[in-house]
Amino acid sequence: MSLQEREYHEPTRNAPSASAVTPHPAPDERRLSQATERTLRDLVQLHRFNQVPAHRLELAGVPPLRAVLREVQRRADTPPIVEARCTWDRQSRYWKLTIDCPHCGRQHWHGGGTEAEPDLGHRNSHCVDSRNISYILVAGAETALAS
Repeated sequence: MSLQEREYHEPTRNAPSASAVTPHPAPDERRLSQATERTLRDLVQLHRFNQVPAHRLELAGVPPLRAVLREVQRRADTPPIVEARCTWDRQSRYWKLTIDCPHCGRQHWHGGGTEAEPDLGHRNSHCVDSRNISYILVAGAETALAS
């Protein structure tokens, strides 16, 4: 046996032992609630387009497709929370609520009432290409109370 063959067949001292290798975590559906929208889309694509065999996804700790789709549906049923920039319009004497729409990415504005503090909460989207899409408005960091 040549020196090269012996080095190939004999374990090296620096090679990690089996006990030093950290296995992937088991699939845990509870972790899906922490995933971003992009990650959920990528997981659906991995499952649907068979880019990776199902048994390999399971070994890697990827939740099954039905669990991923269940999380997507749960998020669709809950309107997203959006920070609004609340500004008091002194001329018209009402709150102007400006947001960056989570659905289309454009800027929309909503009326926020005439009280001392803006009337926030549930709003329907102003997107032209959407129907029955909504969000929940909360005061952003740029809110200044009326004086």
